[in-house]
Amino acid sequence: MNTKIELDPSKMGDYLRCPRLYFYRHILGWRTETSQLPLVFGESWHRAKELLFVQGVKEENVGEAHQRFMAYYREHFSEDTDLDSPRSPGNALAGLHEYVSLYGDWVTLEKIGDKPATEVYGTVPISDTRILHFRIDAILKSGSRVLIVDHKTSGINSPAYQSVYSMSNQVYTYLHAMMSLYGVERVEGLLIDLSVFRKSGNVHVRIPIKKSIEAMEEWLWNVNKVYSRIEEDYEDLAKSSPEDPIMRAFPKNERGCAAFGRKCEYYDFCMGWPNPLHRVEKPPLGFIVDFWNPADIEKEKENVINL
Repeated sequence: MNTKIELDPSKMGDYLRCPRLYFYRHILGWRTETSQLPLVFGESWHRAKELLFVQGVKEENVGEAHQRFMAYYREHFSEDTDLDSPRSPGNALAGLHEYVSLYGDWVTLEKIGDKPATEVYGTVPISDTRILHFRIDAILKSGSRVLIVDHKTSGINSPAYQSVYSMSNQVYTYLHAMMSLYGVERVEGLLIDLSVFRKSGNVHVRIPIKKSIEAMEEWLWNVNKVYSRIEEDYEDLAKSSPEDPIMRAFPKNERGCAAFGRKCEYYDFCMGWPNPLHRVEKPPLGFIVDFWNPADIEKEKENVINL
């Protein structure tokens, strides 16, 4: 089990959806093998977009960007797994052509030291004793100011779904980090750069987000309240035993049992295991151990900012 608290916005989002989901995903590290496709596709798309941002959002760079997509994608999925689905290598290539056609060479990257400001990792304080890890996809120049860009992929093109981005811890964390680095006045805002991959045709959407100082202060108070709840659950877990009839830590949240029309991958465990500590030695059939640890990833990266 991973009992060290190292939080980023994605982990906090999982906790807010359901603390018991957080336990399975981030303390045990269990993920279904099939859940890897959206994650791998999304990471591959990020890598392709990074190349375009660095070398230019131009048609002449699409081929190399797709090669970069494939290099990561093929580490996880072989050719015989390719399906005629929206999240496929072929549709990714189509999406890159579409993106270049829509937006052209619009990127002027900020620099961190002498390096283009893409894939910027780091930590930012949220109190005297707490930090959040972050990964910012790109920081652009916007006159004398900077603009944060966050690449997203989805299978859903819904204004209601997209409105959630403006309230996400991820957005606030990125803004907080860049305001801490550059100062409040130099941060123009954040742009969600969303690509929706669908059988009926891909869609590329941009969602600009700005926050007032009061909104940032409210988020800082709120995120520390959530952090306290997570710390309390870790403390309760340390007091728990496999011999207990139930696990008195990381409670289940009935509102988290389904999302985006899908049942939670841990639903059957929650239905059948009042104390999952009985069964933590190895993942069940169909699951793998795959921890997401931002601190480990930061050690491998060049653009790392610890504020």
